Amino acid sequence: MKKLFFLFLALMAIAYQGHAQKVAVGTNLLSYANFLTANMDISYAVAKNWTVYIQGKYNPWTFRNNQPNEKHMQNRQLTFAAGTRYYPWHVYTGWWASASAQFTKYNTGGIIKTKTWEGKVYGFSLGAGYSWLLNKHLNMDFGFGLMVGPNRYITYSCPKCGRVEEGRQKQIYVGPNELLVKLSYLF
Repeated sequence: MKKLFFLFLALMAIAYQGHAQKVAVGTNLLSYANFLTANMDISYAVAKNWTVYIQGKYNPWTFRNNQPNEKHMQNRQLTFAAGTRYYPWHVYTGWWASASAQFTKYNTGGIIKTKTWEGKVYGFSLGAGYSWLLNKHLNMDFGFGLMVGPNRYITYSCPKCGRVEEGRQKQIYVGPNELLVKLSYLF
């Protein structure tokens, strides 16, 4: 993952020409509704129709209910992704399609059931959406993504107790990885 990140930075440095509307910095507003998950992405226009981007998400929080059994809820995660977007018209405007590679380390549970899952998932994602130009420097993106990749995890009885309910398990994850309502600033 580090090699991919440094390759992305090198491509950005080589391709940089200093023109307007080449770089965008954004945050997915819906991620904050997911237990205050902080997130940020940086994208760079490498051609008329193509951008490359890196993205990160971080959520260290565990929430407690005010119930006698002290139920804990958490959706902690650390996520890194790198990918590309294709815009049929021009970058940062209109419809787009995306592809990315993603790694997520997570610890989630206590939300619906008392069980907790802790593990790592990595894989590839395909997405689509629409970029709405609000003004010269602000964009609002709407989109979604689906991910496929191996998921390795351990199931615990509850978020706090640490009792292993099911040992190490493996499965192929196929499902949503992003619901996007993103506000971006274009440089």
